[in-house]
Amino acid sequence: MRFHGLLLTALLGVAYTSPLQAHAATADTAREQDILARSFSRGAPLPQWAQPLAEIPATRREDPLVVRLAETQSYAGATQATLINRAVQVNDRNMLDRIGQLSLTYYPDYQKLKLHRLIILRDDKPLDHTRTVNARLLQREQALEQGMYTGASTVQLLVEDVRLGDTLWLTYSIEGSNPVFGNRLTEDYAWDSADPVELRSLTVFYPAQRPVRWQQFGDFRTDAISPKVDDYNSMKRLRFEARGVDALEYEGGIPAEYFPARFLQFSEYRDWNEVARWATGLFPEPKTTPALAALVKQFNAEATPAARAAAALRWVQNEVRYFSVSIGENSHKPQDPNVVIKRRYGDCKDKTYLLVTLLRAMGITAHPLLVSAQAPLLPGRMMASPTLFDHVIVQLQVDGKTYHVDPTRTGQPSPLDKLALPLPGAKGLLVAADTTALSTLPERDNSAIRFERDERIVVQSFDGDATLETNETFSDSHAESARLNFPSMSRTEFKRDLLAIYEKQYPGITLAADPEYRDDVANNKFYLKARFKLPKPLQLKDGRYRIEYDSSIISGSLGIPDKIVRNYPLQLARGAFTARYRLRLQWPDSVRLNKDPQSTTLDTPYFRAAEEYSIRGNSMDYLLDYQVKVDSVAAKDVPDLQQQAKQLTNYTSGNFNVDAHFANQQRDGKLSMRALDGKSTSQDAQQKVGQAAKTRPSSEEDIATLCHALLTVNQLKDNKAARSQVQAVESLVRQFRKSVAAQRCQARALLEDARFAESVAAHEKAGELADDDSNVQDLAWARYYAGDTDKALQDMARYSQAMREESGALPGFVAVNQLALLKLAGREIPADTLQYAQQLPNGPWPRPLLGMQAGLISPETLLKQLQSLPADERDLALSEAWYYIGLQRLAEQKPEEARKAFQWVADNGMPSYEETVQARIQLRRLGQ
Repeated sequence: MRFHGLLLTALLGVAYTSPLQAHAATADTAREQDILARSFSRGAPLPQWAQPLAEIPATRREDPLVVRLAETQSYAGATQATLINRAVQVNDRNMLDRIGQLSLTYYPDYQKLKLHRLIILRDDKPLDHTRTVNARLLQREQALEQGMYTGASTVQLLVEDVRLGDTLWLTYSIEGSNPVFGNRLTEDYAWDSADPVELRSLTVFYPAQRPVRWQQFGDFRTDAISPKVDDYNSMKRLRFEARGVDALEYEGGIPAEYFPARFLQFSEYRDWNEVARWATGLFPEPKTTPALAALVKQFNAEATPAARAAAALRWVQNEVRYFSVSIGENSHKPQDPNVVIKRRYGDCKDKTYLLVTLLRAMGITAHPLLVSAQAPLLPGRMMASPTLFDHVIVQLQVDGKTYHVDPTRTGQPSPLDKLALPLPGAKGLLVAADTTALSTLPERDNSAIRFERDERIVVQSFDGDATLETNETFSDSHAESARLNFPSMSRTEFKRDLLAIYEKQYPGITLAADPEYRDDVANNKFYLKARFKLPKPLQLKDGRYRIEYDSSIISGSLGIPDKIVRNYPLQLARGAFTARYRLRLQWPDSVRLNKDPQSTTLDTPYFRAAEEYSIRGNSMDYLLDYQVKVDSVAAKDVPDLQQQAKQLTNYTSGNFNVDAHFANQQRDGKLSMRALDGKSTSQDAQQKVGQAAKTRPSSEEDIATLCHALLTVNQLKDNKAARSQVQAVESLVRQFRKSVAAQRCQARALLEDARFAESVAAHEKAGELADDDSNVQDLAWARYYAGDTDKALQDMARYSQAMREESGALPGFVAVNQLALLKLAGREIPADTLQYAQQLPNGPWPRPLLGMQAGLISPETLLKQLQSLPADERDLALSEAWYYIGLQRLAEQKPEEARKAFQWVADNGMPSYEETVQARIQLRRLGQ
C-alpha cells in the first residue's frame, strides 16, 4: 500500500525507470503525440495558487542519495492540483540512475501534467534541461497482465549528462482529480522516506468553509507533525515542515496495516455514512432487460433461496471473465449489469453490481460491500474515505443467515455455507444509505485443518524396494485453489510436480500409477491420490535401519528473516493456518515391537506442533498437527520466535528406525504377539525377582521395581518358576513396611484383589500423591469402586491436567481412562476432553477408542476396523478395545455384555497390559 512511504517514489512523487525499461519504450505514435499535446507541457509558469517555493538547503550528508528538498503543495479549490518541488543529490555512482531516468505517472483523461523545471545543479551552477530533456509518453499498463486497464500514462524523462555530486532539481504539477469523487478532497501525504531529507515541507490549501479533516498516522515514528494554520489568498492554509529527517530503514515482511513511516491523511468526508451514501450513488437500480430476466428465471428454477443465490454466484464467477477497464470515474463506478452480461467481462465492481442485481430480482437481500484486499484491516484505522477501498464483494441474507461472497473468485461450486470466507476479519463498508459504521467480516477458524498429507509406506524387505501411497486433502480455500490448479495442469506437469515433492528424499522415485483427484463439491474438499515406487529406501547406519520423512507442512511457514532484531512487526509467511501430516509405515514382518503410544507437544505463543507416535508389531503410525496461531509477530518478539522455531527442527523432518537385528531374525509364525508378550514379561519378572532375592533393595526405586516384579509374577499364573520365589520376595517386602514404595505396592495389590477400600486406605497411609504420579489413576479407580465417586473424579481430573501440562496435550490413554470413568459415573464430559475425543476417530491408536467413547463409531464398527489390521497390531489393539468396550457396556447398564468383554481380555489379552489386569478386577467385581 502507498501508506508505507518507504520508497523514494513515495516522497519524490516520481518513479525511477531502469535502463532496460528505457530501451523497451516504443516509438511515439500519433495517438501518444496527441495525448502529450493535450495533457503535457514543459516550461509552464508555476500555478497562480502556489506560494513561493522553498529554498534548497545545503547538505553535508554523505549518504548515497540525499533529498535536499521535498516540497509538496496541494490545492483543493475549484480544481484540485498538486505541486511537487524536489531536489535530490547523488553521492554514489550506483545512484545516478535515480536522477537520470524518471517517470511521472498521471491520468490524461482528467489530469494535466506540467513540467515547470528540470535543472541539474553542479557545483551550485544550474544546468537547465527543462526544454531539452527527452520526454516520452508510455502507455504501458502495469497491471494489464492481471486484467486491469486504468488509463494511466507515464511521461518518461531521460536526463543527459548526470554526474557524481549532481543535484536534480525537479518541479512539476498535476492538475485535475478523478471526477468520481466530485472534487472532494481525499488524499494521503507521505512524510518519512528511505533516504535522508534535509527539508520536508507540505502545504495544503482548501476553502475555509469546506469540512476538511486531517490526521497523522505512523506506528514506528510517532513524533507529532504540527502545522501552522493561516489564510492565504482566501484559502485556509496548513503548513507542515521539518528539517533533518533521517532515513527510515527498510525491512521486509511488514504487515499491510502497519505504518513504519508517518503520513498525513486528509479527508473531506465527515463520517462513514457520507462515504456510504457516495457509494450508493454508484450502484443505481438498473433496467431489466430480456437477458437479465432470462438469467433470473434460470436461477429461480433452483429449489431453495440458498441454491438460487449459489447458482447466480457461480454464473457471475464463471461466465463473466475478469477484466477491468477503470478509466476515469470507472475506477469506482461499475458498468451497467446489462452491459456486463453482453460483454461477458468485468472487474470486482462490475461483477458485484451484476450479482446484487440478480439476487435482488429473486427477492434476496443483497448489497455491495467495500473492502481493502491488500490491507483488510486498514479502513478500521483511518478516517472515513472512499480511497481506502480497492475491492468490493457482496453481502447477502438467505434464510436468516448472512453470507459474504466474492464474485471475482472461481473454483467455488460448493453451497454457500461451505464456501471459503473472503478476507476474514476485514473491515468493510456496506453500500447502503443508512450505513453509519464499518462492519467486520466473520473471522476464520484458524484451528480447522485446511491441508492434510497422509503417507503410507510398505517395506517388504530391508534390502528391497518399497511402495508409497499419498493422499492429500484440501479443504475450504485450499480446496478452491486446488480445484483450479490441478485440473488445469497437463498430465506431464501433474506427474512432474508430484515427483518433485519426493525426489530429494527418495532418489530414483517413480510413479507406480497415474495420480488421481476427486472433487467433493458438497463439502468443499478436494482429494489427490498418488502411488510411487521407492528404490531401496532403507539406510543402515550405526546398527539401525532407518527411513527418512519430511512432514512438508512446517518448512517455509514462518518466513523468519536473517535479521531478527527489527524495528517493525513481522508478517509470517503463510499467516495463521493449520495443517496435518500423517505417516503410516509398515516394516518387514520380522519386526515385532510393542511400545506404548507417545505424544509430545511444542506450544508457543506463535505456533503449536503436536505429534503422536505408536509402533505395534511391524506397524508404525505417526501424526503431526501443526498450527501457526498468529498472522504477525511484534518486532520485540521476533528473536523469541526465532529461538522457539529452532525446536521445530525435530518436527519438520527426520527418520524412523529399528534395530538391524530384525533383518536377520525370522518371524516365528508359531508364536502370537500374546505369547511373545507373555514370554518377555515372564523373563523380565523372573530376572528382577531373582535379583531381589539375592540383593537387598537399597532405595525406594529398587523397592518399587521389586514390587512391580512381584505383582507381575502373581499375574502370570502359569509361571511356576517365578512363583517359587514369591515367598522369599514377600519376606523382603515385609522388611520395608515403612517404605512409601512398599505401601504403594501394597495398595496396588489390594486393588488387584478387588479390596478397594483397603487399597484407598493404603494409598492414604502412604501420603499425598503428586498430581503427575501414575498411582493417582489407581487411587481414582479404587475410590470409584469403593463408592466415592466425587473424589475418584477429582483424582482423575488432576492427573489428566498434570499430564496435559507435562506434555502440552492430553495423552491418548489418559483421556481414554478419564472418559471411561466419567461415563461410568454418569457425569458430563468436559468440552475440551470431548472435543479432543472427537477430533480424529480414524487416527493413530488410541484415537479410535476415543472416537467410540465420544459416540462417533460403535463398538461393532471399531472391532471390524481392527480386524483389518496386520496380525500383531490387531492383537495388541483388541486387548485394549475389548476392555474399554466392557467399561462402556457397564456405563450402558449391560453387565452381561460387559462380563463377556472382560472375559475376552482375560483369556486373550496381552499379559503385560494394564487392561488385562483391570479386566480381571472387573470380573471379580461382577462375580466371575
